[in-house]
Amino acid sequence: AVGTTARTAAARAVGSGPGPGGTADPAEALGLLREAAAGHTEVWLDVVGSRGSLERRRVRPLRVDGGRVRVVDTARDAEIVVAAHRVAAVTPVGDG
Repeated sequence: AVGTTARTAAARAVGSGPGPGGTADPAEALGLLREAAAGHTEVWLDVVGSRGSLERRRVRPLRVDGGRVRVVDTARDAEIVVAAHRVAAVTPVGDG
């Protein structure tokens, strides 16, 4: 899919990607986010910005639905909403 290709290219461009236990597969990434939300655990969230840059954030997912992911960015202590198609990879904090 086009979105998957863009996410993969962005991750390779900066030499990163999911760490051990993480995933760049869109369905698996959303599954990991749902599990983290249910368990109130933090994950590393790699997000592709509007200009194609990759940003890694440590977040605590709150909810995943309707093509959106609501998280608390722990470094900024702020709640943000990320479009699901911008999620490049998800890695459990203890793994990456």
